[in-house]
Amino acid sequence: MHDSLPIFLVGPMGSGKSAVGKRLSALLERRFIDTDRVIEDRSGVEIGLIFDKEGATGFRQRETAALEHAINQHSAVIATGGGIVTQACNRQLLSASGIVVFLHATPKQQFERTRYNSARPLLKVDSPLGRLEELWIEREPLYQELAHIVIETDGKRVPQVAKTICHELEQLSKPLANIHTSDESDTFQNMQTLTVNLGTRSYPIVIGNNLMGDVSLWRQLAIETNLPKHLVVVTNTTVSPLYFETLNGALEGHHIDHVALNDGETHKHLASIETIIDTLVECGAQRDTAIVALGGGVVGDMAGFAAASYMRGIRFVQVPTTLLAQVDSSVGGKTGVNHTQGKNLIGAFHQPVAVVIDTDTLNTLPPRELRAGLAEVIKYGCIFDAEYFGWLEQNMSSLLALDAAALNEAIYRSCAIKAEIVARDEREKGERALLNFGHSFGHAIEQVTSYSQWLHGEAVAIGMLMAAHLSQSMGALEQQDVARIRALIKAAELPTNAGNLDIDALKSAMRKDKKNLADQQRLIVLKSIGSSELRSDCASSHVDAALKAYCDT
Repeated sequence: MHDSLPIFLVGPMGSGKSAVGKRLSALLERRFIDTDRVIEDRSGVEIGLIFDKEGATGFRQRETAALEHAINQHSAVIATGGGIVTQACNRQLLSASGIVVFLHATPKQQFERTRYNSARPLLKVDSPLGRLEELWIEREPLYQELAHIVIETDGKRVPQVAKTICHELEQLSKPLANIHTSDESDTFQNMQTLTVNLGTRSYPIVIGNNLMGDVSLWRQLAIETNLPKHLVVVTNTTVSPLYFETLNGALEGHHIDHVALNDGETHKHLASIETIIDTLVECGAQRDTAIVALGGGVVGDMAGFAAASYMRGIRFVQVPTTLLAQVDSSVGGKTGVNHTQGKNLIGAFHQPVAVVIDTDTLNTLPPRELRAGLAEVIKYGCIFDAEYFGWLEQNMSSLLALDAAALNEAIYRSCAIKAEIVARDEREKGERALLNFGHSFGHAIEQVTSYSQWLHGEAVAIGMLMAAHLSQSMGALEQQDVARIRALIKAAELPTNAGNLDIDALKSAMRKDKKNLADQQRLIVLKSIGSSELRSDCASSHVDAALKAYCDT
């Protein structure tokens, strides 16, 4: 069972949700939450009084708030009210957030268990059994629709039911790191998982070799993320021949449509989004359709933006196939396309429901693309982790040689840093902006060269050198640290000079940077390797000097 997922107990009154939940939480060593108790604690009155004063509508509103509160506690066993499934918003929360266990109890059994409980507001009628039967007819299909596990509770004691749930959970959701497709396969032997903690929108990052075509993994993710049956794979003309059939074969039980876009940054524009949307419309995609982004950062950004836009938002999964996308763009929910006047000026924050990183895809990655991805890896050491920076200095040759252990370590550590920052600042109100170290300069280089001369990571590498120069000019960074950054970028075989570019054109492009506020240019400055800050007091002369230092003028 995925330890980060809450376990919801749903079912009619009298099915034993509270008693079983307490026992189950003890067996699993998890916190127990009863949404009815949350409502009473918050309101200061009993459920019956709330029904009397506010009616069912008022109670249901409080119930939704209690459910959201319980989900945000993480990894709890949560007993819910019998009518929680009657609200569509609650069903969506339950479906998207955890494992749903339906405790099945017939109306006759419910009546036997509740007949002496005068506190049940829905049973204050002439025929309680008749009312229970009516509620059962109305709600039982909703319980069944949501349930990952159904447990019969008639005639069973609480300890027995709790143990049965434990057994079913073990069968349903074994830890991802222990899943094997066959006795002969070494799938997942080096697999690692992370979680981007965003409350009800938290999602897993799965990192390892030979993941793309593994049926067991995708079956597991389908359960944990409630993937719909209809999936649309968005890829490009380079990646599609390499991996689409493998992925398609692994997605058993799903109806798959797909679209292959033209490859490259020059195609990252609204016309490509229109192509994706046209495909979604033509194949009859609904709100319960999900997009799977199969490709590098360009594909992931565009597929995510299409998912954010179509029918005001549908779910999507990231399956990044380049190092740059694996360590950076696939995580965090930034989506969008370029405008002629600036990089990524059109887009939205839209989190994926899962990120699956198959490191085997790096074996087909052109060496130049691999090196470009290393720029984003170096960035994390520069801004956040001096020890990681030192590890990169020691292991750069192994990364360039595609050493599997070194690549897995670099991808995991990079994703862990980004996941931590995104969890604290999802919408880039503060700390997350630090992840753009070197990007203001790099994006300007890309724009001025019409996205045709440099790969994104190459431009970022030059941009980091410019940002390091700026940091030294401002008195924030020591010369020896600037030298270490330059040496590591050279060791990664990345460019260190942007060539003959117009400085005024670069400065004009930087003025359109998304981090700028109130006409103030904001740039990331290093205080030391592993420590950074966002500054709005960067003198124009210092910015000019940084640009000139790494351009042929």
